[in-house]
Amino acid sequence: MNLGKRRVTNPELERAFTALGLERVATFIASGNVIFDSKASEATLVKKLEPHLQKTFGYPVPTFLRTMDHLAEVATVRPFAAGRHKSAKNFIVGFLPEPLTPAQKKIVLALTGPKDDFHVEGREIYWLIQTMQSESEAFRVPIDKRLGTMSTWRNINTVDRILAKYSG
Repeated sequence: MNLGKRRVTNPELERAFTALGLERVATFIASGNVIFDSKASEATLVKKLEPHLQKTFGYPVPTFLRTMDHLAEVATVRPFAAGRHKSAKNFIVGFLPEPLTPAQKKIVLALTGPKDDFHVEGREIYWLIQTMQSESEAFRVPIDKRLGTMSTWRNINTVDRILAKYSG
């Protein structure tokens, strides 16, 4: 979920998801991560969740769903040279609603520079940063606006912590 600058408490999020009949609903850190069980397809869930969350909170809430299996795959991707990974200060994953078009992918890859490496795979953008994120030139780029799509970003450590706590 991408809540932007709006504040919603974890209990509020849990109630909103539980109200739809989702099971084992839990939130993880205060960043819009909601873990739940459902047998419904991703497309069905998004069609239910987005209007429900908009009605509940009073504004659009773009929703990005991934299964635990998919998150486990994301956590293993290391698309850059080992030395670059070792020296990096941050490794962040951007989650997208759909795979990027070739033109969009070109926009992302053009952000690559001495301090920033980008890789696009499936519905994710992998961003390896050699400095603090706020010091990166790419950090100042309104990437969603340039791509014409929404995204939500998580540090790979957050992905790993979610997997450690909820998978299995």
